[in-house]
Amino acid sequence: MRHLPYATLSRRVTQLISTLLLAIPLAAGGESYRLTLIDVGYGLSILAQDSDGTAILFDGGYREEAPLVRTALAQAGIDSLALMVASHGHGDHIEGLAVLLQKRFPVGLVIGNVPQGHASFDSLFWRSLGGVPYRQARAGDSLAVGSLQLQVLHPDTLTENLNESSMAVSLTLGTHRVLLPADIGVHTQEALATRWGQRLRSGILVAPHHGDVIARGFWDAVKPEWVLVPVGPNPWELPDSRVTRLTAEVRLIDTHRDGTVILTLDRGGISLISRTPHSCTQRREADMAERMRRWRRAH
Repeated sequence: MRHLPYATLSRRVTQLISTLLLAIPLAAGGESYRLTLIDVGYGLSILAQDSDGTAILFDGGYREEAPLVRTALAQAGIDSLALMVASHGHGDHIEGLAVLLQKRFPVGLVIGNVPQGHASFDSLFWRSLGGVPYRQARAGDSLAVGSLQLQVLHPDTLTENLNESSMAVSLTLGTHRVLLPADIGVHTQEALATRWGQRLRSGILVAPHHGDVIARGFWDAVKPEWVLVPVGPNPWELPDSRVTRLTAEVRLIDTHRDGTVILTLDRGGISLISRTPHSCTQRREADMAERMRRWRRAH
């Protein structure tokens, strides 16, 4: 009889437990929600769903990671999206969305930070829409998607800086709030703190720009209990060490370390129910090296 090495056996047991937990449905008829931070390497993709299966997908990572997004949707029991959110035109946020649209994954509505046809989004994204309706969203807009509530906090107007023009949104899931600021930098963070004040207060903060610097005024306004850092191999050494120190007193999730993570949010609070470490670091490092070569050629 062949015995598996301990590390291999441990990894397979972890994967089996994660699969079993994913198969447990959300409690129907109550205020129970699920938030999945999908491990797409250096990129962002987050799935929010309620107990009725109504789902919002915020960004989709690079195109190479689209199969991981599709797998996460399938494991969550999601066969259609009520809403797809494209925060801004950088590839690590919207390329995976374009792949889903190309594959004709059912989507009710797509919203983005730019008007339809805008040059900051790859033309493939616009072609991939097909007949799916698209709408530009601006600060102050609100959407009710099943029992999920979405409020757009930024931008009012677009600038040439794609990161600073990212769509920042607040998701209300029952009694919980999740703040998704996409790739905004410290100056925009401070501006949001000034404009929205305590209305930014959220139990969960998705770290801006993959764990880049967080403005103190923004942090004090949000006062999160959990911080989710969507990050993978990168040449900028993110997450920033200052963010690591700032988040020392809260629950910190880092996709490069923790992989895909699933949280449940209900009247009892926020709970971590599944963590699935990735197993493709070498491929991702090679992918990142190639993406950096493409980025340098383009700039």
